[in-house]
Amino acid sequence: MDTKVAENQPKEAEVVVTKKGQTTIPVKLRRKYKIEEGTKLAVIDTDEGVLYKP
Repeated sequence: MDTKVAENQPKEAEVVVTKKGQTTIPVKLRRKYKIEEGTKLAVIDTDEGVLYKP
């Protein structure tokens, strides 16, 4: 599985996990990938960590 980071995007962003296990996807990424309320994401366990994929 290719987990390359887009060249024009920061390589990482820091988010906080709530006690319910929730995080907030940064707005620039939500806009880029058209992620809105109700959008379903695949959660994939990779060797490098957790990947959320629209």
